[in-house]
Amino acid sequence: RAKERQDLNRLCVFIQGAPNTGKTYAAGEALRGMKVLRVGGGGTGKFDNLSPSTEAILIDDDTAPNLLNMTDNYMCQTYRRSSGNPYWCGRYYIVTSNLTFREWLDNSGIHVCTWSEVNGEKDTEHYKAMRSRFYICHIENQDGKNRLICDSPSTRGSYEAQMERKENFKTFRDKFNATMAGYQPKSIRVDYSDIND
Repeated sequence: RAKERQDLNRLCVFIQGAPNTGKTYAAGEALRGMKVLRVGGGGTGKFDNLSPSTEAILIDDDTAPNLLNMTDNYMCQTYRRSSGNPYWCGRYYIVTSNLTFREWLDNSGIHVCTWSEVNGEKDTEHYKAMRSRFYICHIENQDGKNRLICDSPSTRGSYEAQMERKENFKTFRDKFNATMAGYQPKSIRVDYSDIND
């Protein structure tokens, strides 16, 4: 099936938010019941534990390689350090980050703009392709509660594919926001006034 490049309608969501707002926790809760590969902490071997049965990838404040392939609407292989490159067949690719979408893409190796004396700064085709793949969102406080706000929807694929992806996004968003409504960040404030006593 992978060699035939059979389509699957993948939902890719990028969520920007300040630290300690609960975005990664809420994303994990929205994916509850699925087999999720969590990627975070930098380093190599990010996808060593990926398997064809992985339903969702959750990138937690980390960069991601092979984005053009991994976020497209077909099964693909990804590099693994040990023997064998597993197939990525899942339908959910979720990213939480403190960075903007453009900064995150740039850090992940996608050049987002070019510059020339004639045209000035211009978005690259790779940036446009990535923008079409993702629901680009941010966390916003409304009435004392953090909520997921979509800034730009994924416009890739046919009308039917976009409508199906939109419904999947709305389901994800509702679960995410339900978790965020009850999220209370733990206090990490330490009293250091006596450190030199």
